Order: sequence, then structure tokens, then C-alpha cells
Amino acid sequence: MLMFDDLELRVAHHWFLPSVSGKCYHPHWNSIEFLKSGHMEFWCDGEMIELQAPVIFWMKNGHTYSFRMCPDSPPCEHIFCDCTGSVSDRMIQYLEDKCPDKVLKVADFSRFIDVFFEMLRYYRMDKIQWYPEIIGGYVRLMFLLEKELKQKDFSGKDPYHIRHISAEICRDPFRRFDFHRVAADLGISYEHFRRLFRMEHHSTPLEFLRVQRILAAAAMLKDTNLRIKEIADNCQYSSLVEFSRSFKRYFGISPQEYRNKE
Repeated sequence: MLMFDDLELRVAHHWFLPSVSGKCYHPHWNSIEFLKSGHMEFWCDGEMIELQAPVIFWMKNGHTYSFRMCPDSPPCEHIFCDCTGSVSDRMIQYLEDKCPDKVLKVADFSRFIDVFFEMLRYYRMDKIQWYPEIIGGYVRLMFLLEKELKQKDFSGKDPYHIRHISAEICRDPFRRFDFHRVAADLGISYEHFRRLFRMEHHSTPLEFLRVQRILAAAAMLKDTNLRIKEIADNCQYSSLVEFSRSFKRYFGISPQEYRNKE
């Protein structure tokens, strides 16, 4: 089982555009895109959005898009990844809701560039063999975008500290979190807390915690010499078998296979 059965990769690509024809696109997929250099017009359903690199933007299936090079612009360096499926639909809708301008300037583009180029490297080597890693990169990209948007939305109200709690989970996913106690301390029922958390993150607190632990475990497999059993213990799994099963459910391969991949 590959990570997210309802998330399917179509293509990851990187190109340099000396010119843009203005041809219209009617995609049946969703796309996360990064303009690394250059200056062009991005048209969405007849509305023009100016793209001045570096900038992140996106396209949503079912709409009409076109690109036009701005006068005197240097060649545009353009990176993108196209996906389909309900997970991708929810991700793009989240971006649309939080950033209706459809473009995002971030303070530190290096983090995003690293993920984009890692996905491209795996795609070029063998998009079938390295499919779990590419999909994992797409999900990491969405976590980075979500984090960036939340940092920009300081004015948003958060009376029950959902963002603070999720930030604590991301900061230390190996802590033991008692979400029933958290809800009680907030003076609300667990079901209400769970509903508020899902509204904010499109997942339950436990699902969010599990994903953060699996992503942290994957990083530990690559970046440390800890035994897999030690990593499973750090991730609060009751057994190595349970950890291996959960890891394979997300990445499509066992922890040992993931560690052995170059």
C-alpha cells in the first residue's frame, strides 16, 4: 500500500522557458509550482496574476490557465509537481482558502527548493521505484506551505490554542500527548476539541501526531545510526511489528528498505 491511496503523482518537471506562448491549459490535475527566476503573467480564468520570482503558486483542476512572458524578462526557471486524488484536492482547497491570491512569497525559499529538487531527483532516477519518496516529498511540501501560511496569519483567532498545540506536536512528536487531558484543561469536551483540530488541520489530533512521528522516524532512519527498534521506541510504538506496519502503510516500503535506499 503506497502512501495515501487517494494521492496519485502525474509528473514532476523542471524547465527553463525562454518564452511563453500564452496557450491555455485546462488541467484535470492539481499542481504546486515554483518560479525560481524570471517574470511572467499567470492567468487564471481570465484574471491576471503577476509572478515575480521567486514565488510559489498553484493550479487547481477544472480551471483555465495560461502564462505570458513579461517584456525584458530573463528566461524563467520553473519547477512543478502535478498530482490527482482527494488528498491533493483538499490540499489545494486549503491553499485557496488561506491564500486566495493564488501566490505565496515566503521568507526562506531554500526549504522549498530542497524538497522540490529532491522530488525531481527521485522522479528522474526511476519514478516507479522511488514513488513513495516522491509522494512523501509532496506531503512535506504541503506541511511547509501550511506552516508558512499559519505564520503569516497572526491576526487569526485561536481561542482554544489549536495552532499552539499542533506546533508543540511538530516540535517534539515523541512526547506523550494526552488529548483528553488537553481538552479538559481547555474546558471543552474531547469531541469538541477533536472537531476544532480537524477544522484547522483536516485530520484528527491522533492522525496528525502519527504523521509527524512517521516523518520524524523517516528522517531518523536516514540521518542517524539508531537501530530500528530504538527508533520505534522513540516513536512511542508498542512493538517493532506495529512500527514497521505503520511505516509501510505510509511509505510503501519497510523501515529497513527505506534506510537502505541511497
